[in-house]
Amino acid sequence: MRPWVDWVLVTSVLGLMAYRQALIATSNQRVLSALAETVRERTASPQWLSDHHEGILASVGEGVIVWTLLATSPSLTQRPPPR
Repeated sequence: MRPWVDWVLVTSVLGLMAYRQALIATSNQRVLSALAETVRERTASPQWLSDHHEGILASVGEGVIVWTLLATSPSLTQRPPPR
């Protein structure tokens, strides 16, 4: 073969390899972004539910404390006059 043909082939192969790597990197970035969005969506739902349950438990806890205070303090069991 002629030397210039070798250079053309080597340059072409290296160029195609670089192009392939760029395509793979772009594809990986898209997959990573999609995966990150999926994780974000799936994390948001349990977090909201956890916050909701904590709110319910806090309300129940306050109700128990208020009920305990009402049961132990006669002055608190009297209702205020209606307006």
